[in-house]
Amino acid sequence: MSYNRLSRLALSQISISELKHVREAFVDEILIFLAINKLGGGVRYGELPPKFQVDVKAHFGSLKRANEEAERLLFSLSDKDSLLSAAVDAERAGLGHLIGAKLRCRGPNCDKLPKSLRLFYKIGERLHRSVSSTDVVQLHLETNKMTYMIVDQFEGSALPRLLSREIVNFSNQRVDEVLHVNKKRVNVIYQKSKLMDATDPMYEEQCKFEEEFLGACPDLFDDAEPRFDEFARCVMKHEIKIPVY
Repeated sequence: MSYNRLSRLALSQISISELKHVREAFVDEILIFLAINKLGGGVRYGELPPKFQVDVKAHFGSLKRANEEAERLLFSLSDKDSLLSAAVDAERAGLGHLIGAKLRCRGPNCDKLPKSLRLFYKIGERLHRSVSSTDVVQLHLETNKMTYMIVDQFEGSALPRLLSREIVNFSNQRVDEVLHVNKKRVNVIYQKSKLMDATDPMYEEQCKFEEEFLGACPDLFDDAEPRFDEFARCVMKHEIKIPVY
């Protein structure tokens, strides 16, 4: 079978909407790449790999036009209402947990976030380090910060304990580390289900546990997350069983 016939056969198995989605995702990745590089002064056309040059011409016509769109994307991060709207969409898609103006998600889901939020976390990576598969990342959408939350045994606990935080401040490019292991105060991830895959064997049991404590202790989660001692008292008072992993 010839290459052209194979290509036609392959394309016939993909819907127009799927092709459009793939194209949009690819264009978004180009824009994010160019936007990130603008933070360092940008890149020239001749500095791009040959394939990237072809892709830029094919999708934008010129690097100048691509850079203009990338710059608009970069400036869009100042539109906090738009970022919050994207965060709401991300939570509805099961990609994270929106707490006030902070979106919390696990490392593997970061690349699935809406375009503006992907750029947001990529800036954090640029200023600090890559997001690992075990990190829980928190995007502070109103204050232009990103926190790497280092969690103990995320997979093995209904209330994974927070060991430390690495806070990246976009404004001054400073990284602060906050250690929790040596402090008396316990910090945990309360609504772990919002960071779990729905296919996880413990997902339904985790959701049931969270429904119980949110129903019994709604006031504790009105504005932010509660102190662990307050939460523990409420759980014990209502005899809520914590799932055993």
